[in-house]
Amino acid sequence: MKADDWTSEEIIKRGLAKEDKVAIQVLEFFVTLYAKEVSNFALSSLPYGGVYLVGGLTQCVSDYLINDPNSPWKKAFFSKGKVVNSVLEKFPVYIVKKGELGLLGSIVINMVI
Repeated sequence: MKADDWTSEEIIKRGLAKEDKVAIQVLEFFVTLYAKEVSNFALSSLPYGGVYLVGGLTQCVSDYLINDPNSPWKKAFFSKGKVVNSVLEKFPVYIVKKGELGLLGSIVINMVI
């Protein structure tokens, strides 16, 4: 199977396993963009209670984000300069590992209404 035929799931798996140079680059690019967008959102919303990352893709790459010293997450998240980074440091970042949050939320909303 050629790289052009890989699904996003296969790319992530190969990138995490460090099996393919292109898959690793795609994973690093995704994580970099993700971190920059999360930091942009944090700066616009000032979430002093924390930033909560959810979703299947986040769960798939959570160990890479947190534990892999080669992950570009931290560098990209704190890429705004010294003063702005000092603001970002005040926002803890959490990865929610509970699945089906949308369904749980709809149950709670239905119970309240």
